[in-house]
Amino acid sequence: MRLLFLLQPGANSRSIFQGLIRGFADAGHHAMVLELAPFWNAYAREPARKEALMGEATRALADLIRRERADATVAMWGNGISTFAGGMAAGRPSTVFDVLGVPHLLYWLDAPHWAAQGSAASLFGHPAIAGPMLLHAVNNEGIAQEMTAVLGFGRTVPIAYGVDTRVFRPEAAPAGEAEFDLVVSCGPGDPPPTAIELRELESDAPDMPAIRAERARLAAGEMHRFQKTDADRRLLALLLESQICTPHAPMLARTREIARSEASLAGAVSALLADPVRWVGATGAIRGVDQSARAFTIAWLSRRCRMAVFGAASDAWPITATRAGEIPFERMTEWYGRGLAGLNVMRWQDDVGVNIKPLEIGASGRACLCAHRVGIDGLLEPGREVITFDTPDGALGELRELRDSPPRAAEIGAAARARIERDHTWAARATTLATALAGVRGGQAPTRQAVMG
Repeated sequence: MRLLFLLQPGANSRSIFQGLIRGFADAGHHAMVLELAPFWNAYAREPARKEALMGEATRALADLIRRERADATVAMWGNGISTFAGGMAAGRPSTVFDVLGVPHLLYWLDAPHWAAQGSAASLFGHPAIAGPMLLHAVNNEGIAQEMTAVLGFGRTVPIAYGVDTRVFRPEAAPAGEAEFDLVVSCGPGDPPPTAIELRELESDAPDMPAIRAERARLAAGEMHRFQKTDADRRLLALLLESQICTPHAPMLARTREIARSEASLAGAVSALLADPVRWVGATGAIRGVDQSARAFTIAWLSRRCRMAVFGAASDAWPITATRAGEIPFERMTEWYGRGLAGLNVMRWQDDVGVNIKPLEIGASGRACLCAHRVGIDGLLEPGREVITFDTPDGALGELRELRDSPPRAAEIGAAARARIERDHTWAARATTLATALAGVRGGQAPTRQAVMG
């Protein structure tokens, strides 16, 4: 295929997207790149002329697509549809890609629920976002179903992340000579610690149920913003209870199960599912029960092992570690290589699926200690290619075993690297996405089983 990639400025997200572009080229596709920065800069310089400038940019895009005979276009998040003007196609408001009849892949590195500080909410329920030429990709089935069934998006495929094995590669000292026990990549968004969490950081067996109960109490305090009726209050209380009891089940499936089990709440469920903004707000608050898991685990482990962290580690948490701060994307593999193992704990914005970090750690030839998530065993085999844990003290037990047996840590890192080279490169993902894009062009519905990682 001849593919035109609309590349955004930025740091890590740009580098990840460039890895995907190289993956398409590696898979035998013709990859062309159009930089979006000049358009964004022009809009920022002359906001009063933005509409006219966008029209000019859209005509230039259309000319480029025709001149280069592009079979499809690709952009991260909604950048392709926010940079260029839309129009009408088949009597409905449409993106430029539907007007031109050219497939467009929207690769949601962050789900639209929380991408760009929630600015994607303006797309929810808009007819253009379900256009027949659009294909959405996100990293897990649970969010994919929410996008189509609740947010009003069109065809959406769940596909695991990939990794560029030329950027992330083993090039460090043997595991037994590692400078640190654990290396962690941190991102923003951790809530400040509660008094209970600060207390439990001192315990060698932290009371995670007590921590989650306190977080549930805080979440319950936010529920009034999303409750309109007594039935709403009952529904959201049940969803909050489900987060405590079954956090690994997809939120949408839990919601539908409540409607089946309590017929009196069917109307409240229907109303919630028909209001995407309220759905995102309410379920985000409910998922907050587990939002501090990442920061707590890092802070707890940092007091009990040699740790290095890079990225946006929260200053609100007492993390005792070597802090590297923000580092260039290309140096992340170097930092992972300085550890016996890498640590990954997700922030629970969603319920299933795995972020990109276990692949980056494994591609760097290091064992990944990963907090259990539904979907991890579809990427890497627990116990052989990745180590999973349920609690911080469980993670420490696993780490101690690795410290006692550096050869085992090296074996896990090598096995992860081999699996990733075989199954989880961006070239492998590109092959799957190209097939899905070809289906868009041919008017075929995507087969979800064919696009899972």
